Amino acid sequence: GGKPNEEYAALGWQWQDKGSAPNRKILLDLGANCGNSYKKLQHKAKYSPSKRTYDISYLFEWNPRIIRLYLNRLAAADKGVVLIPHPAWGVDKKMTFYTDKRDESKSDEAYLKQYPCTSLKVNTFNSPEDSGGMLKGYGRSGEAVEVDAIGFPGWFVKQDIKPEDLVFLKVDIEGAECSVLDAWMDMGLTCSIQEYYVEWHDVFTPEIRKCATATRNRLKAEAEKCKHKITIEVW
Repeated sequence: GGKPNEEYAALGWQWQDKGSAPNRKILLDLGANCGNSYKKLQHKAKYSPSKRTYDISYLFEWNPRIIRLYLNRLAAADKGVVLIPHPAWGVDKKMTFYTDKRDESKSDEAYLKQYPCTSLKVNTFNSPEDSGGMLKGYGRSGEAVEVDAIGFPGWFVKQDIKPEDLVFLKVDIEGAECSVLDAWMDMGLTCSIQEYYVEWHDVFTPEIRKCATATRNRLKAEAEKCKHKITIEVW
């Protein structure tokens, strides 16, 4: 909930006229993990840094080890990738996140061997620390890491992204989707996206199940009001 910011709401609803000029394709990947979701979202049988689907891709990932072992390399090899080494949240906030204890004792070598991050199937078995995130006391939560979460809607409106750009948003952030998407809609930005890919973490806690249901229904209802057709897919 929360009162929409009038200025941003006005901006957001201007983003409805798509396709009038040569469009850049922009991917916003919240919860990039090792980069396998970025590769999958190329919608190609094989990923190649030189044949990108998107002109620019912003990859948000908070986990220091995943950034060090995978995403720094990906960003160095693929000039279309901009790495944001922070978690996404509704507002800027200092937070405590937790690694996935199933993987924290592995050496770098064992970690990379178990998760080569080459498969386009994105699931628990080929994604490192798949359940790392903000939930303390969740059965898989391990070591605590202090992080500076970025308020995603406020970040977005400061980027060089234009109304005619085609923007794709993937959200797989272990229960934080309510905070991010509610703030996004509060700021009137629903129509700035072409396609949403969202993993809803209903199974984590009753509280998240409740908010995910409300947020999902609200997003669907708001998307139907946009002038261009918006696709909302379950990730």
